[in-house]
Amino acid sequence: MNEEVDIQQIQTDSLTEFEKMYRKYVKSVYSYVFKMLKNTADAEEIVQEVFINLWQKRAIIQSEKVVWIMAKRKCIDYMRKRKLFFLCPQEWASLYQMCSSEKEIICQDEQQVMINKLSMVDREVILLALKGSSRNEMATILEIPLGTIDSRLNRIRCKLRRE
Repeated sequence: MNEEVDIQQIQTDSLTEFEKMYRKYVKSVYSYVFKMLKNTADAEEIVQEVFINLWQKRAIIQSEKVVWIMAKRKCIDYMRKRKLFFLCPQEWASLYQMCSSEKEIICQDEQQVMINKLSMVDREVILLALKGSSRNEMATILEIPLGTIDSRLNRIRCKLRRE
C-alpha cells in the first residue's frame, strides 16, 4: 500500500488525505514503537498520540518524514518519563559499594539530586547495577556492547566522585 500522500492537501485540512497517510503508516509506526517500548498498550497509545499530533500540526507538515520524527520523539519522551525512579536506602548502599570509596558518600538530601543529574542511559545502567545485574546481563538487557557498559559505569563513578 504505497499510496502517494499530498502534503499540501493535508495542510489545508483534507481529512481524506490525512486518512490516506494514516493507512499508509499506522502499521509500520506501530511496529517501530512496539519495538522501542516492548508493550502493546503503550505502543498503541503512542501511535494514537503521534497521529493526533500530526493532525493538530497539519498546517506545518512539510513532508511525510515527520511521521517518523514524531514517533521517535514520542517514544523518547515516554521512555524519559518512565525511567524516572527513586532509590531506596538499600539501592544507595549498593551504589556506594560500587563506587568503592567512603569519600564518595554524600548526604541523604543530595542523593536523589545526584541520580537525577545522570543522563537517561546512565540511570538505566545504575538501576540495573543496583538491582544486582551482572555486566553481561546489563549488556544483553540494554542491547549494547559489554565495553560500553564498562565505560558507562566508569563515567558514572567519575561523575559521582566529582560531585
